[in-house]
Amino acid sequence: MRKTIVTIALMATAIVSNAQELIPCELEVTYSSTYSFKKEARQPQEDMHVLQVGKDGRSRFYSQWSERNDFVMDSLLSAGLDPMAMMQERKRMGVKSGQSYRVFKNIPSAGRLTYADKFMEEMYYEEPMPAIDWKMEEGDTVIAEYSCQKAVGTFRGRTWTAWFSMDIPVGDGPWKLCGLPGLILKASEADGYYSFTCIGISKGDGKSFSPLKTKGMTKASLRKMQELKDMSVNDVRGMIQNTLGLDPGEIRDQNGQIFRQEKTELVFMETAE
Repeated sequence: MRKTIVTIALMATAIVSNAQELIPCELEVTYSSTYSFKKEARQPQEDMHVLQVGKDGRSRFYSQWSERNDFVMDSLLSAGLDPMAMMQERKRMGVKSGQSYRVFKNIPSAGRLTYADKFMEEMYYEEPMPAIDWKMEEGDTVIAEYSCQKAVGTFRGRTWTAWFSMDIPVGDGPWKLCGLPGLILKASEADGYYSFTCIGISKGDGKSFSPLKTKGMTKASLRKMQELKDMSVNDVRGMIQNTLGLDPGEIRDQNGQIFRQEKTELVFMETAE
């Protein structure tokens, strides 16, 4: 009986602890995004991102497509499907694969940002919140039925044009972009490789999100993640060796042919300092 009481008490403590970690979502913004991380790409890829904004400037930014893809693939794996069957079922369901990175602003603490991405394993790093020197420019437009003003700023080697709305006094935006006196509803970098456009805004409606749980993840750096991203495109074998410490030997495709990667130049959203 005493053991049962102790077990129930521990479960209750865990539930309270988890509840305390949740951040009530006050605003949810959906962005249609495009990206071309290969320099010679003829047509940009598409994605769907969500920005969840809570109190005290805390927020979470992630790919809606990627999160759904992970959920579906985990479910198919639990159902006992082999990798090939999983891919076929995923295709049949029309599940799209988005970008795997997530950005948490003012998390783990005010003035800090946590960035996470998944390669062969989950990795993350922390850094100060971006201090972007925005310059206001003439121009106005309407996005998602909100009047917007124009601003231009440079951040880590790329120049961004942002459209923000003073009607939503939230100094946040997609990816790492932030620091304007209104929510950024559209942003694009000067060379046309990356863009975000708001297609919907709603209240939190009882939703919540939790800070990134880094237990079991590998702490890295922006430079390290960019090196792994380059390997994932140009040297998969090297990435497996680098992250898992394993030599996979010759990698073959589904037809049994030796998989050879063509070298390509990547275009990152920011320059590693």
